[in-house]
Amino acid sequence: MGLGWLHPADDSSARRQKVLVVGDGDLSFSAALSTSGVDLRLTATTLESREDLLRRYGRSREHIDALEEAGAIVLHGVDATCLQQHLQGKTELSFDRIIFNFPYQATGGIKGLRRLLGAFLGDAAGLLAADGVIEVALCAGQGGTAADGPRLRGWAGSWRVPLLAAHAGLALAGVDAWMPPRSHRFHYAPLREPGNKDAAGGAGGKAFPTEGALLHRFVCRPRAPLAPAQASSEVAKDRIAAAKQALKRELRARGVEASWQKGPKETEDTECAGDNERSLTLPSSWTEGQLESAVRATSQFDKLRWVEGNPHQGAASLTRPSCLEVLVPRPEFTPCFPAAGAGAPRPPAPRREDWLQLCWSCVSMPEPKVSEAVCFDLEVLAMIHAGVQQRSLLGETVPAIMYPCLFCHDLRIKRTEVVLESAKVLKTIKEVCGSLLVEVLELTAEESGVPAGERHWRLLLASATAVLDDRQAYAAYQAVRKSVASLGATLC
Repeated sequence: MGLGWLHPADDSSARRQKVLVVGDGDLSFSAALSTSGVDLRLTATTLESREDLLRRYGRSREHIDALEEAGAIVLHGVDATCLQQHLQGKTELSFDRIIFNFPYQATGGIKGLRRLLGAFLGDAAGLLAADGVIEVALCAGQGGTAADGPRLRGWAGSWRVPLLAAHAGLALAGVDAWMPPRSHRFHYAPLREPGNKDAAGGAGGKAFPTEGALLHRFVCRPRAPLAPAQASSEVAKDRIAAAKQALKRELRARGVEASWQKGPKETEDTECAGDNERSLTLPSSWTEGQLESAVRATSQFDKLRWVEGNPHQGAASLTRPSCLEVLVPRPEFTPCFPAAGAGAPRPPAPRREDWLQLCWSCVSMPEPKVSEAVCFDLEVLAMIHAGVQQRSLLGETVPAIMYPCLFCHDLRIKRTEVVLESAKVLKTIKEVCGSLLVEVLELTAEESGVPAGERHWRLLLASATAVLDDRQAYAAYQAVRKSVASLGATLC
């Protein structure tokens, strides 16, 4: 649950964290935190000056006294979008937790709120200690993720939290139910618009509801600059070489002496034939169990299966017509489109993992059979050894989870006398979108309620190596529409 790490019952290893609270209104949250029984090194800040704070909020003096008594640092006039500048020389500049509850500004509308949160995230990212976390509480429906449930406002009306995080070099690590700290002395009072009395006549500000509020947790995901093509190729080659050696070593540990050879010329398979030692020569006594065990020992993904029948053409008279596949999870993208409510895409949802063909029998060896050849997709072998989730990232030294923003667009075509082949449409979409295309699906009336007289293709767009925003995704979608229209299609 949100803020569970603050509660005294938690593991003591989480204690004594350096915590920064930003924009804390009347300081009631910080006061409750400092008296919650958790040993913290706390820095509490307000946007207002000390004089304005005391004038606007009746209980702020009591909160300040409690914080100072607890040894906390209390700072005033601190702008959440310029933290590093305002904290310089007043407190340490490295925190395990940075907390901003219910960011708000009275002007600028939704765009102004996005600018506020985006500027805060960008500046706060530079204050995080190793493995630090930024926590932002938002009212239900504001964030723009599936966690908002039925209150989701949709991408256009939300704060677009995943995208703001991406631009700040952060990733949205999770969304939990928000709850205030437990204190025997103070109760957090969510107040806004200082000077307006709330219904209870309490603390000098207008209260707002926090029921169903969500805590958004952000962690650093710095993106290394993409390597030049030559360097990228070298990284991929190194990973392939390491994976091949690791597999050979594990086979030897199981009593199987194997050697890598160029793919046998008898097979016409382009992934295997004559291509830089893609064939693994094994003694005729080898078993599928030995090979699977060796692969598991070298792989960071543990789901494997044998599929009967060789999926590759040109391999004749096979003694072992099996293909070994491995289940590789896709990068964890956050859907940046409505998951519920008006305008929400209907099923099917994007796949979360793929079965990739790792190896298969290459060719039947001449009698007497003293050895057999097994062909490998070396890129898949290197992927599972290095824990890489996309082929396109095999040559990149980037984290497995990058900027998790996934966008959805539906291409709608009218059924006319011109009958377009699905294969031609799919080919055009893939050529236009390139590496941005995560998946494309032709939808059916049964699955997604496609109207009679129309055909729909769903495009799922994302990037694991760059910040992809909604404008760029929309531009790719428009380029697809233009290209498909050139095929003679009538677009809806």
